[in-house]
Amino acid sequence: MKKLLFVLSLVLCISPIYAKGKNYIANDNVDTEGWRTITSIYENLYTNWGSAASDGLAATVDPSGNITYFLKICFNEGKWTMDEGSILLLNLGDGSTIELKSNYIGPADYEYQVSSYGTTYFVYPIYEITEAQIQKIIDSDVTKIRVQWTGGTFDKDIKKKKLSKHLSNVYPAIKNALNQEKTLYDDF
Repeated sequence: MKKLLFVLSLVLCISPIYAKGKNYIANDNVDTEGWRTITSIYENLYTNWGSAASDGLAATVDPSGNITYFLKICFNEGKWTMDEGSILLLNLGDGSTIELKSNYIGPADYEYQVSSYGTTYFVYPIYEITEAQIQKIIDSDVTKIRVQWTGGTFDKDIKKKKLSKHLSNVYPAIKNALNQEKTLYDDF
């Protein structure tokens, strides 16, 4: 029974949060220096006994209007510690591979949650991604991922077109949000 409750709490923890119907935007904020950050909801990428991952997409707009996209992945695989420079390889259904490098980690060390069912560990690497790469993932699907960092290598098969389905929903939502003006004072 404890294992079942632990797995259920794990799935609920990394499941997407749909606040209002199909709202794929989790946050849309502008800071005092004029940087805008739009973050999608997270969607489950895979779940196994004691391990899981979820993905999200984000866009930042600098004060000059330059847009940068990021693929964010929350891994629940144990006490991983990652640093800048970790590599994410995405094997696509068409046989090609996309390589993404992490220049940002947040937080670099694992976080954990303790409950009566056990301890759950998370790490959140953030990979810069281009619009062309996003579109290629949507069109081709991801069949396998590989994460390479100073602590080792991790491979995982991905089923059911989960990443491409999620990106096909959140990418247009972020693009739509980018077409709307946003200031620090909005929604105040």
